[in-house]
Amino acid sequence: ARQRLYVANTRSLQASLVTRNLRMARQLYAENCASCHGVGGAADGPGAAMLEPRAKNLTDVEYSTARLADVLWNGVDGTAMPAWRDRTPADLAALALFVQSLHPSTADTALPDNIGELGARVFAANCIQCHGEAGAGDGPAAAKLKIAPTDFRRQRDDLAAGVRVLRDGVPGTPMAPWTDRLSDAERLAAAHYVRGFFTGGNPR
Repeated sequence: ARQRLYVANTRSLQASLVTRNLRMARQLYAENCASCHGVGGAADGPGAAMLEPRAKNLTDVEYSTARLADVLWNGVDGTAMPAWRDRTPADLAALALFVQSLHPSTADTALPDNIGELGARVFAANCIQCHGEAGAGDGPAAAKLKIAPTDFRRQRDDLAAGVRVLRDGVPGTPMAPWTDRLSDAERLAAAHYVRGFFTGGNPR
């Protein structure tokens, strides 16, 4: 009985800490991040329109803790995202937790049976030069780029967001639109394929 009580109390304490951290993180986010990323993380803050490349839509992307720690501590070269080294590690950890909470868990819609095979072919033919064989953003052309290619092991776009990136590109970055080279089916397959690189934590 004592063991069960200890476990119950521990879980209650952990839940309380998570709630407190999220509450603290929400305030930190409102004071430091919402002006660009928007109150709900949709990249619609009052300063967003002036940025190129645009601030990330945090609701579109699932980030690993390692990726968020890297971004918050080091910033992102070639963008308006600064390093936040004036904040304590506890503040940054709370912010990372809050940013992860902005991404809704959504299931992919029904997809064609051959999407994996097609995605692998499209990726090998068009994406490896920048993103690398394992999606780590370390392809042979990556070192020449001012803004590093996405490391798909550490962040995963929603399928719809990935398709938009392939269709429209990312202004202000080396990522160009692929509408003239890839069909709708190929863009869908490639967007689906790169989601498979995500590890959910530290890259292996």
